[in-house]
Amino acid sequence: MQFVNQIKSILSKYTYDWFLEMKVDFKQDTWYDKKQDKIVIEYSDIYSDYDPETLEMSGTEETIIFSSYTLEEFCWSYTNRHHSHEESESRFGDNSIFFVYACSEIISIIKKLLNEVVSINEKEKLISSTINLIIEELEKLSSKQDIEYKNLVAFFIQKIRLEFGKHFISIKDINTFIGEYQDKLEFNLNQEELAVFLSIIIKADILKVDLVDDSNINKFAARYFYFTHAKNGKLQPAKNIRKKMSDYKNDEILPTTIEKVIKQLHKALK
Repeated sequence: MQFVNQIKSILSKYTYDWFLEMKVDFKQDTWYDKKQDKIVIEYSDIYSDYDPETLEMSGTEETIIFSSYTLEEFCWSYTNRHHSHEESESRFGDNSIFFVYACSEIISIIKKLLNEVVSINEKEKLISSTINLIIEELEKLSSKQDIEYKNLVAFFIQKIRLEFGKHFISIKDINTFIGEYQDKLEFNLNQEELAVFLSIIIKADILKVDLVDDSNINKFAARYFYFTHAKNGKLQPAKNIRKKMSDYKNDEILPTTIEKVIKQLHKALK
């Protein structure tokens, strides 16, 4: 598959040798602080107060701001406000030297592929499979290397998950929504009454399920049935039907519940 090869090719740049080069650049940076083992950038911002009545700017205040980068953050995406775009390009060359560009490039590939996939479920599978592919390829690169590089790979994987989440969370949400709110049969019965109804049709050999031993009835009911909540009247998935049915078999529920269900069934036969 071409897109798989594209992703593998993108990731193949970020070898241990690449990491060693980045480590040298990190320690040689103008703002590198040896004590903190970080790049610590100091810059000032000047703020002016705005008077809404006179529509004039009055007074200025200078604020000192610090930005810091660990080695992992440097390798992911180093942005220095004191470097112009041209200076950054001349210093670091190709943008792909930072891993954030690789992640963006892969996300761009996946977005194009998603346009060709109709099913929401398949879209989510494509995204999760891509994350697994990235993790697999990165772990191959770091399998025989030192702990520092392994930590960098772990950092990248965490950041990738976050970036994919930002871009594709709506697809996961839609898929979850569809799974939770797919069409179900709506019973105008509370959960106890629904359990009685199912027990009756099981006993009548209409529904072929073992009343006590077969837990599948619980999964089936939860997936396909709604019952009406006895107190608030809202529809809810029938998640604990099997327990209620066992109660019914042991004659532990009120006879009036059984009578109500039977009466409604009789009404339908008239």
